[in-house]
Amino acid sequence: MEHKAAFPMDNSRLARWRRSLLSLILTTCLLQSGILGTAAQGTDVTVTVEELDISSLPAIRVRTSVRDQNGVPVSGLTAENFEIIEDGQAAFRPTSVDTDSNPSAQVSLAIVIDMYRTLQGEPIEAAQQATRDLLTDLLDQPNDADRAAFVGVRQGLSTDPGVIDESYEVPFTADRNALLNVINFLHERIQTSGPGTPLYDAVIKAIRMAEATEPVGHRAVIVMTDGQDRGSVSEDSDTIQRASNARTPVFAVGLSNSGLDEQYLSRLAENTGGTYQAANTPDDFSRLFSNVLSMLRTQYILTYESRLPEDGQMHSVLVRVRTPTQLEGFQEYRVEMPAAPIEEVEEATQDDAPTSEPSSATPVPEPEPEPAWEGALASIRTWIQDNVLLAALAVGAVGLLFLALVIVVIFLGRRRRAGADEAAILETPEYPSGQPVDFGFEPGGVGPTAGFGPDVADYGTAPAQPPRMDQAPAYGTAPAQPFGVPAAPSPTVSQDGLQPSQEDRTRILDRAPKMPVVGLLMDRDYPTQRLDIAKPTLVVGRSQESDLVVDHNTVSRQHATIKLEGEQFYLYDMASTNGTFVNDEQIHEPTALVDGMTVRFGERAFIFKVISLES
Repeated sequence: MEHKAAFPMDNSRLARWRRSLLSLILTTCLLQSGILGTAAQGTDVTVTVEELDISSLPAIRVRTSVRDQNGVPVSGLTAENFEIIEDGQAAFRPTSVDTDSNPSAQVSLAIVIDMYRTLQGEPIEAAQQATRDLLTDLLDQPNDADRAAFVGVRQGLSTDPGVIDESYEVPFTADRNALLNVINFLHERIQTSGPGTPLYDAVIKAIRMAEATEPVGHRAVIVMTDGQDRGSVSEDSDTIQRASNARTPVFAVGLSNSGLDEQYLSRLAENTGGTYQAANTPDDFSRLFSNVLSMLRTQYILTYESRLPEDGQMHSVLVRVRTPTQLEGFQEYRVEMPAAPIEEVEEATQDDAPTSEPSSATPVPEPEPEPAWEGALASIRTWIQDNVLLAALAVGAVGLLFLALVIVVIFLGRRRRAGADEAAILETPEYPSGQPVDFGFEPGGVGPTAGFGPDVADYGTAPAQPPRMDQAPAYGTAPAQPFGVPAAPSPTVSQDGLQPSQEDRTRILDRAPKMPVVGLLMDRDYPTQRLDIAKPTLVVGRSQESDLVVDHNTVSRQHATIKLEGEQFYLYDMASTNGTFVNDEQIHEPTALVDGMTVRFGERAFIFKVISLES
């Protein structure tokens, strides 16, 4: 009787699968690098070429902005951080780099002002004046492209961006008067009684207002407050998480007649890409507000000597940036170079003309035709630039196809291994009744030596002179030995004819026991991302040496430990700086983890799932 493994696949077929998969991976990488290089302009920082001035050729001035993932301008860059590449060939540094605040740079700014009694009097009046000055600078054109919104922090505030209290809030608009109609009356509406103001809810509402609309340019939130929250439904970590997910920096300005929570304001600004500024007096508000707007409008002016010919053709100028912290980004700009004056062309022709007339019989060499692949590549590049969204969708589709093929290959590989194991067990010889049968024992042996494992000679075959069934010892037992005399181990022979080592004979006994259960930590905000708990003991932390790496600045290098004791996982805090939480309660002792619990390390939250491996 012949048994065959399910899903059989020989080595040649598997090799062809692997080669096909490798080719697909390389093709996908090349396609994605070519498309994303034009559509995304880098992944670490965003480089935007606002203007390219060729009026003083060969000198060219490039006005560009460099912003981090939260949209905040990256400051302090020098010529060593920039590289100019013309037509994909010449690469060089700019001769000079200057910074400038471009008043035409588009900004969408949500302004949040605390209206609790701790800011009553001079602070709230100074905040009103600072806001008026800020709006005068921001919305200085009749049909301005910039936008602003306003949220007054007071009791009864709703975080729903669609619910607007016209006495305290204004959605994003370019109408400065609509904003001033609310801001000019803040001092009359300040709250002098009640439990306090829900600062966290107000910040989240401002961020959601920016998300719900389509504000132009670089968006941000500026908050003037004492940092004290009273009565919010949200928590302080929710504001940081929401701003980070929306890539909206928060700039905080702190002042109070009484207590000032600078710790929260600093953490809010630093973790969202903004800055925290403390006002010594209310008179500082206008200057600090102006600093925020100037920061959002900061741009670099690069000057360099161009190598491009003046031929009236389109050329490529690519600006690449590498920050001191090794973040990178780039953007390509297409510019049409002017044609050289006719007089210069004629002079150049006369200078290059030969002293004697060429013979009429001398053939004039024809210019080499442009390779067809270059024209096709240029057409593809132009289509990508004109159809960024479709190109991005194409990249996504290719990525999904690649992921599906990887899953199929892994599945088939596992089925093949499972089938091979099954075949190894099932393909043992069967004999008719009454025929000699080899049970895998030799005289004086202590266990089976034939038909089990790769170290046994004549795999799956019977010896030349097997014992009769009535003479064979019972399966799994050793032949009788004199009392007190240990049985000698059966000498087994490998396929190469050599005696196996003791390590080879006991290899199967050294395997660690399988875990009865495994766990998963699924990211609460990104459910497709997970951390697998597949070892009895794991360390969670920011360090790359941790078993489970959670790269977040609120997570300690070695933050917590997860241990499997029996069939129960336990969570241990390792004296972390920002704490370990289970269902939003900080733990200080080992805590049992149950399926569905929320586990938070600092400000990174996960859902714990447990999966049984026992059938």
